[in-house]
Amino acid sequence: MASLCFMVYVSFCHKIMFTLDILQILRKSMKGVGTDDSRLIRVIVTRTEIDMHYIKITYYKKYGKPLTHAVKSDTSGHYKDLLLNLLGSDY
Repeated sequence: MASLCFMVYVSFCHKIMFTLDILQILRKSMKGVGTDDSRLIRVIVTRTEIDMHYIKITYYKKYGKPLTHAVKSDTSGHYKDLLLNLLGSDY
């Protein structure tokens, strides 16, 4: 039983560290003038739905605004619509 609890704990800690790395990539891709589209697309397209859920929650806690708002303010047109559809609702 103890080894199972340890495995769950390690998995959870790995998920948190992984999410924080993703947040840094997202932030850098939208920070400053212009957007690093390849980074932004890679992060959003390659995540599972549950991963995106944790990423959106953590992004809000860390930066004080929803990830969808950051994407809205940094993209436009059909590209913005596509990314927002992939992200889904804020919560």
